[in-house]
Amino acid sequence: MTFIQLDYDTWFEQFKPITKPGTDHIAFDTHDDIDFLRTQPNSKIWTLIDCPGYNTAVIVNGYWRINRLEYYVTEMAHDEADEYNIE
Repeated sequence: MTFIQLDYDTWFEQFKPITKPGTDHIAFDTHDDIDFLRTQPNSKIWTLIDCPGYNTAVIVNGYWRINRLEYYVTEMAHDEADEYNIE
């Protein structure tokens, strides 16, 4: 496993988040969009996590439920063996 830290612009360019169908947003809701998210491979799902102790939020690879704010789905898959941190 490798820890990979990227800035948002690099992540956006490299993994290419898709737009939520019917909107111009890339964020998927943690409740309303769950059926769509379940059809996507885990290697293309990312979670925006609230980090209250640090007064920040970060995007991490995979489908997470704890402290989740929203999800993203990308065209390009991430390596599930690696751990990504996007700030």
